[in-house]
Amino acid sequence: MSQPDRIAVSKPRLGKAVADLIILSELTWGYWVLPGLLVVAWTCLWWASRSARLWFAGLAPLGAIAVILIGVLAWASPSRSGNSCVETYCRGGGPEDLQTRIAAMGGGPGAQIAVCGLLALMVAGALTIVTYAVETTLLVRRHERAEREAAAADQPWN
Repeated sequence: MSQPDRIAVSKPRLGKAVADLIILSELTWGYWVLPGLLVVAWTCLWWASRSARLWFAGLAPLGAIAVILIGVLAWASPSRSGNSCVETYCRGGGPEDLQTRIAAMGGGPGAQIAVCGLLALMVAGALTIVTYAVETTLLVRRHERAEREAAAADQPWN
């Protein structure tokens, strides 16, 4: 068995989830700024009030969706190049008009904004689930403790 055959045999097969994680790890740091800021803000809010945590958990996914929409709008808007139909008149209105508009798309940072929003939506969704699970657990424990204290206060002293 030659060296390349041994490498091909011992090479592990990557699942789709692992391959997706590898793709996410290849993104530059600029894509991870907003998700990182979400995690930092969420961590700092654990020392704030419960209502602040719940507001953050409810509004973070909506903010991420707004960032996605802003990115898509910026991505779909024509660039400032010379072949844009917004600044110049496109004759005919036929397929060449559509082709010119498609060629003019994507000239700005819209794709990066949309991808950053998608990453922020994944992080915000996970943080929302964790926040609601923890807050629900804490609510149940507070209620049980209050019931125990009320039951202990109702018992006569011996």
